[in-house]
Amino acid sequence: VNPDGTETDLKNIYNYIPTSIVGTTTLQKTPMTEAQRKLHAYGLEAGQPIESYFTLWGVAQAQVFKNLFEDRTNAEKISAAKNIARALFDVGTALESVYDVPSSIKPQHDNLAASYKDVGRALIPLINTKTDAELLTQIETYNTLVDKFARNYLAVVAIFSANQITYEEGDPGRVFIFTPGQFPGGGL
Repeated sequence: VNPDGTETDLKNIYNYIPTSIVGTTTLQKTPMTEAQRKLHAYGLEAGQPIESYFTLWGVAQAQVFKNLFEDRTNAEKISAAKNIARALFDVGTALESVYDVPSSIKPQHDNLAASYKDVGRALIPLINTKTDAELLTQIETYNTLVDKFARNYLAVVAIFSANQITYEEGDPGRVFIFTPGQFPGGGL
């Protein structure tokens, strides 16, 4: 019922919606160029180890390190944290093994692979600290490497964005697509 007391004809309600808002056809995707196809394929392959890491450790890693820092002498907590360090290093190793890295992303890819390994490697001395002073020093070193990692990751993301590469939900390459409010790298 309208404010004036008359009834609305719901059968014709779509007549009041501008046609520019509602589409009745499926949008056609623009065919990818050869360079875009290569980047897309690269993203599918390179995204797999990153996605696997995030699936295994992404949500849990903060709790693992919280537990460790509450009791740095507990062997089980040390072991769990070292598993994360090893997993990060392994992501870097897996990225180094990507077979066909397009030349348009090769330097950024190499930097990202090295950063994963550097961050994983830097966690070991941090995990093994005995004093608060050692811990602070190792955290500062780790934070410097994580900052470098973030720059390297975003350099890869920027290439995907500049080349308008997209992925479907569930594709491993979506880890390279930046969504505001979510860092695509699965956290460190």
